[in-house]
Amino acid sequence: FALLVPILALEFVRTGHKRVLVVLAATFVGLGQVHGIDWLFGCGMLAGAVMAGFPARVEWRRWVARGSVVVMVALGAWAVANLVLSGHLSGASDLGGLPSIKGGVDPTWQFASLAQGNPGSTPPTVAHLLSTSLQRGFRGLGWPWFAAISVITLVVLIVRAALGPASPQRSVSRRALTFLLVSAAIAFAVSAFFSLGWTTYVPRRTGFTRLLQVAVLLVPLGAGVALSVIPWGAPETRRRITVAAVAVALVFAGFATIHGQSALAERGEQRPLPDTLGALRDLKLSSDDVVLTNVYSEGIIPVMTGAKGVLDGRAPYADAKLLARANRLLTGTRAFLAAPKTGAPLPCSGISYVLVATDGRWSLGTPFVLPTDLAGLELRTDLKLVSSAPGFRLYRVRDRARKPTGHELDCSPRHALNGI
Repeated sequence: FALLVPILALEFVRTGHKRVLVVLAATFVGLGQVHGIDWLFGCGMLAGAVMAGFPARVEWRRWVARGSVVVMVALGAWAVANLVLSGHLSGASDLGGLPSIKGGVDPTWQFASLAQGNPGSTPPTVAHLLSTSLQRGFRGLGWPWFAAISVITLVVLIVRAALGPASPQRSVSRRALTFLLVSAAIAFAVSAFFSLGWTTYVPRRTGFTRLLQVAVLLVPLGAGVALSVIPWGAPETRRRITVAAVAVALVFAGFATIHGQSALAERGEQRPLPDTLGALRDLKLSSDDVVLTNVYSEGIIPVMTGAKGVLDGRAPYADAKLLARANRLLTGTRAFLAAPKTGAPLPCSGISYVLVATDGRWSLGTPFVLPTDLAGLELRTDLKLVSSAPGFRLYRVRDRARKPTGHELDCSPRHALNGI
């Protein structure tokens, strides 16, 4: 979706057609609603496209005017849409404030490690985040293939932009090189800003772990331009080489696809079994029911059962108060599930049911299942087994109307911050 941005920006700088601005504005509104990472990547490519449209000798005033219009329309549409749809520009602007490290504890990493079953571990370093992102490469082929294509692309574009007589291919090479370098530089600078400008795991991971991985899409774009500007010789020779290049590209794409089938097949299994989904739908829970699970999930409880989930929802990294509550819930849930025979209490009051995944087949939409003593749950006098199906068990809490005591968290439906 973000790849529309440079096309539209260059088209308006070239033609000045107002209808292009309408599409560009709609594109930036969509990017802002999809994800902030996509919006940031779009901003980088917008700047790269505007710089690539800089005229070599004349008409620079028109370029400045149209480039300024492009930037103002894109950012203005995004700002207005956010203010209208959510009442603010930043997702954290009206929440409880960004979290910070206190007492040597990073609450964002605490949440990630608790939810993913690795409590007590240390967050990755910036160097680790950067190296992991750069080593992704093509699916199934590894990073050397990706690095080789990047280097070859840059060499071809630099040589064609710097050498030889003036020609359309040389102009295209210069513009493509400008677009790629400016876009990549902005993506790297923003990534470094997030990864080096904060001390907490989130938003440090946003930079080199998230944005930089999206920015590698610039490599295949550049490779396509590099192929188009190579001087292949006479028209007949050019046509033959073009056919050969297309054939090689198709063979490479097929090779990469076949070579990456194992990874794709593994991802295809990352879902609950059909029998499990059907059984979850048939539980007949209501919107007043509150369900504790042995996983942190992102929507499967309300979508599949209609109930509210104690550990269900988007990770609250941007809200310090909600994140602290989520960490307390996860810590209490882990203690309860790991040793139910000792009389460990439920993590909060107001829980109606306890739903536990019983296998590692993504029964509740995630592979990260909290350590659970299934046999110990059977011995709890305050729980009654009411349903069992492939992949899960459901227990009803006998005293669901119990009031919270002392500093105990309240997870009842009336609570304003129910769930994560």
